Amino acid sequence: MSRRQNAAVVAAFVGLVALYVATNAPSLYADYLWFVSVGYEAVFLKVFAYQAVVFVVFGLVSFVALYASLRVAVRNVRKHTPSYSASAWYTVGVVVTSVALGAAYSDVWETFLLYVNAEPFGTADPYFGRPIAFYVFSLPAYEAIVSFLLLLVTVSLLIAVAVYAYEFGLEEYEDAIGIDELDASRIEFDPEAFARRVSAYAYGHLTVGAGALLIVLSLNFYLSRLRLVYSESGAVFGVGATEASVTSPVLLVLAVVAFLGGVAVIANAHVRLRDSRIVYAAVGGIVLVGILGTAGGFLHQSYVVEPDEFNQEEPYLDNEIEFTRSGFALNRINERSFNVSENLTREQIENNPGTIDNLRLWDKRPLMQTYNEQNNLRTYYHFNDIKTDRYTFDGDLRQVYISTREIEFDALPEGSQSWVNQHLVYTHGMGFVMSPVSEVGDEGFPEYYVDQIPPRAEVDLEIDQPRIYYGETTDSYNIVGSGTRELDYPRRGENAYYDYTGDGGIPLSSTFRKIAYSLRFGEFQIYFSNSVTDDSKIQMNRDLDTRVNEVAPFLEYDEDPYPVVVNGRVKWIYDAYTTTDRYPYSARYPFNGEQINYLRNSVKVVVDAYSGETTFYVTEDDDPIINAYRKVFPSMFEDFDEISPELRDHVRYPQDVFETQARVNLVYHMQNEQAFYNREDEWRIPNEEVSGETVPVEPYYIVMKLPNEEEPEFMQILPFIPEARQNLIGWMAARSDRPNYGEIESFLLSQQDLVFGPQQVESRIDQNTEISQSITLWSQAGSSVDRGNLLAVPLDDTILYVEPLFLEAQNEGALPQLQRVIVAHNDRVTMQRTLDASLSALFGEAVAPPAVPGVTQPSTERIQRLRELYDGADSALRDGNFTEYAENIEEIGTVLDDLNTTGTNGTVAVPDAPSAPSAPIDTPDADELE
Repeated sequence: MSRRQNAAVVAAFVGLVALYVATNAPSLYADYLWFVSVGYEAVFLKVFAYQAVVFVVFGLVSFVALYASLRVAVRNVRKHTPSYSASAWYTVGVVVTSVALGAAYSDVWETFLLYVNAEPFGTADPYFGRPIAFYVFSLPAYEAIVSFLLLLVTVSLLIAVAVYAYEFGLEEYEDAIGIDELDASRIEFDPEAFARRVSAYAYGHLTVGAGALLIVLSLNFYLSRLRLVYSESGAVFGVGATEASVTSPVLLVLAVVAFLGGVAVIANAHVRLRDSRIVYAAVGGIVLVGILGTAGGFLHQSYVVEPDEFNQEEPYLDNEIEFTRSGFALNRINERSFNVSENLTREQIENNPGTIDNLRLWDKRPLMQTYNEQNNLRTYYHFNDIKTDRYTFDGDLRQVYISTREIEFDALPEGSQSWVNQHLVYTHGMGFVMSPVSEVGDEGFPEYYVDQIPPRAEVDLEIDQPRIYYGETTDSYNIVGSGTRELDYPRRGENAYYDYTGDGGIPLSSTFRKIAYSLRFGEFQIYFSNSVTDDSKIQMNRDLDTRVNEVAPFLEYDEDPYPVVVNGRVKWIYDAYTTTDRYPYSARYPFNGEQINYLRNSVKVVVDAYSGETTFYVTEDDDPIINAYRKVFPSMFEDFDEISPELRDHVRYPQDVFETQARVNLVYHMQNEQAFYNREDEWRIPNEEVSGETVPVEPYYIVMKLPNEEEPEFMQILPFIPEARQNLIGWMAARSDRPNYGEIESFLLSQQDLVFGPQQVESRIDQNTEISQSITLWSQAGSSVDRGNLLAVPLDDTILYVEPLFLEAQNEGALPQLQRVIVAHNDRVTMQRTLDASLSALFGEAVAPPAVPGVTQPSTERIQRLRELYDGADSALRDGNFTEYAENIEEIGTVLDDLNTTGTNGTVAVPDAPSAPSAPIDTPDADELE
């Protein structure tokens, strides 16, 4: 190419870079303003600076190395063709490759920051003797550097070979086909000429590159030796018998051979001998050691380890057990014996009112359907998910379900889905609903503590600001303070409207800001709309997942943020985790789509649903990973002591962590090497029947009193069964209330005690002919029968099972109704209309007859009045006072007439409760089958 053509290529490349910067700068500025609005601009600037530094360093090193290699190649070509002028495309290719390498490795800024700010774990690995922090913080940084060098040297060699192949191997291109002749089939590559010219002009260049590649490979072999602490071969995770005896020494030999071979190859390039056999010998030595090492490892594993595997692996099994338990914090579990009694007494029920009054009868699936049908007046409102929490009302701890009412813009008619409606009018959800988990109202529907729009509380709960601007599904931006009124909530007549008064949002106070956000979202209505003024504010990143990940993308987040109502406002609590897959000797388990071997719930994020204020509280101040991040971002995190007491009362142990710990503990509760190796006492999570499907039992939150404790607590529990059997073997509980937050208790049943597990209880329910016949009758009558979650509830020294049963008519608009509660203990199973009735039937006690639909029970006052009138009439008759007798009889008639005309407000005489025990199964009556 001519000099003018080369200049044109360079100019075009520079223009493309400038265009890229110009188109991305507004979005970058818009993101910076958002970080300013939430008070984390220091985080934005620091992350941007670190990414830029890593990009520049890796990109610059790449450019220097690649350009130097290119210049050497051009110089060598000129030795053959003195008039040779290199194409500018070569330089462009080097620049593009350097930018790509810099961009690819700019994402590892976090790795290098953790390396610089590493915090100690306080222990060392038992084989290499290196501190745990080396593997978690340092080794990833070394691996990133070595992988970069390996890639860089490889790319440099490929570029050099490509230049030489083109310039040397296709030297006869024009002579072969002629200037005016374009017969491509005559293009030839002459390997002999290529080899001869490379040997004459480029031998040193390529040999040095090959030697550098071998030296980098030696570093990789050495790091591979250290990575044996993550080995998954054999019976042990980490260094095992074969790794210690064969693999580790072989990798060390490979590192030495590769390094010496690389030095020899480089030295060979600078002597007159230029013996290619040195290169072949270096490569051959590496291959030979690799083959021998692989064969040796296989033979050692097959003929030394496996015939005596336990004795060979015993010293290493202890490492896996210890470090896995440490990585998943299983060493914090307090194991206790749970001596089960076969008896359940009425006294135990009465001594545990906190547990019985909070037994969860409602399941989320039917309850969600009921919430959306009963509490949303418009199609654009929806409840996304139901959460569980606890509140104290009238001095009693109550477990509740709570769900926020958010906007579902896509549910609007298509003609109403305008830009103005989406971003200026339908800006926020309204309030929430709350219902106790254990109470059932009329006709089998839930009782509500909070319902209606705007929300109205039936309990002592302050609600000052119920609007939901920031939630789980608020995934579009808002513009508040505009010239268009925001819909607040619907009502008869004219809807209620609202003007936002909070601090959330970025002021659109200048033309440049409006242009920046127009480009950021690709919607120029932001700039052109007359409703958007200098007093308007734009709210972005409003959904919780995006919001917290923008601020702290280095944390893992829970799948279930939950709302709490404190001091009259709705706030979200979002659990965040520090994880790694680099904890040595710790087995890896799945978590949020990744394989990890270290897990801590180190952060609680609190987001205000109205203002969007986002605060990160550190809950595990002894976690080295979060402490390293605190050194990097000191202004981001607050101490957990700074959280308000009202919020602290609603912090709960997260289900994601508890479930993962429980799954790891199925195996790693065995701390004896022999038992662990033989899997003598391996557990598993039982199954249950839910909505006609067999599914694993999930951890569930419950209010209960632990054995030997005085007060009920909010916690989550999970039962276990042996691997090959169905009977209950134990259960775990994670406590959430202070001062015991985070404590995990594991209650182990005696191996000799036979306690039915959940699947066995489900089978007993299925085998009960009266329950099966009842379900068949309901189904034949046109109702869908849905069995809810089976709860295993520890009560003092025994286990009670409770399962709700829901009915849903098949006609359109029908809602699930909680019609029966099944209770099981040992070999007894009862099914009644209420929990109290099922418990009474369980004890063989009398059960009051069910209320007649549409008729209330008589009031005590009216019964007493009728008895007084009757006694007065009887006395008057005996005394011969017929006038008084007539007056009493007339008044009795008046009361009875009133009963006939008032319907549900009247009273009827009800016979005393039967003295004989009722049937354990309350089968459907005629009214239920109509």
